[in-house]
Amino acid sequence: MISLLRSLGVRYDHTPAQVALNWLIAQGNVIPIAGAKTPQQVQQNAGALGWRLSDEEIAQLEQVSRPWLN
Repeated sequence: MISLLRSLGVRYDHTPAQVALNWLIAQGNVIPIAGAKTPQQVQQNAGALGWRLSDEEIAQLEQVSRPWLN
């Protein structure tokens, strides 16, 4: 899972955490609550907004994170 998050992060110039938050947002039925203790962490979390993973990438993340569904 983390290798896919890293790979997608490189593709989009975002951190794995930003990719993960973006993927959760794309679910539509999930409201991610990202913790932040510093203004820098808030900025990092905000990096998950304003872009979208492709449908194929979302499916890849689904496949590696939820193998019991396949």
